[in-house]
Amino acid sequence: MSDDTVNLHPDAAEEELYRCEIIANNSVEDDIVEVLETACPGILYTILPSVHGRGKNDRKLSSTTWPETNFILFTYVTKDKLDGVRMAVRAVKERFRGEGIKLFIVKGFFPEQV
Repeated sequence: MSDDTVNLHPDAAEEELYRCEIIANNSVEDDIVEVLETACPGILYTILPSVHGRGKNDRKLSSTTWPETNFILFTYVTKDKLDGVRMAVRAVKERFRGEGIKLFIVKGFFPEQV
């Protein structure tokens, strides 16, 4: 490692981080973002706006046969924000029961240096 490497997150050694990944139909993207930002003010996230794949009940391939697409939203949060993320996704799932909205949470970390 050279001396010009950067610590990506100065508090990384002090905080456990969790990667929250939401996969859902594009039709509910705005709803999820709105509820998530309300439940977790100041949350930072990235959206992959058009993804293809196969879920438990159907395919989302942006084709003539399977015309819909999904999106993926992911964020890294501290443990105290996990309940806010869970509640936000649960609230949208209750409104849109047939959309197959999924939330995955895994423990993440920042490497000390890159």
